[in-house]
Amino acid sequence: MSDELTSALVSLLVVALVAALAPFIVALVPRLRVPQVVVLIVGGIIVGPQVMHLAEPKSIELLSNVSAWGSSFFSPAMSWSSHSSGSGQENSRS
Repeated sequence: MSDELTSALVSLLVVALVAALAPFIVALVPRLRVPQVVVLIVGGIIVGPQVMHLAEPKSIELLSNVSAWGSSFFSPAMSWSSHSSGSGQENSRS
């Protein structure tokens, strides 16, 4: 694998880990009543390039572009299937 792809996957793993741990951290301190989004923001600051330098914005951008490109193939098919299934149900009722 290339270094850029490896860096992107490591960044994705770190961001996913922060997102997965946030609900558990909120549950561990119920007296503080901290919203989960605050834990996510603080986690993003900690793993970001200014503090621990574990997640690179450039590599996250690369994965974001790939996912946006991939999801563009699914959105027309999904909207077509929802329109076609809706019209079929209307005809069967009349």
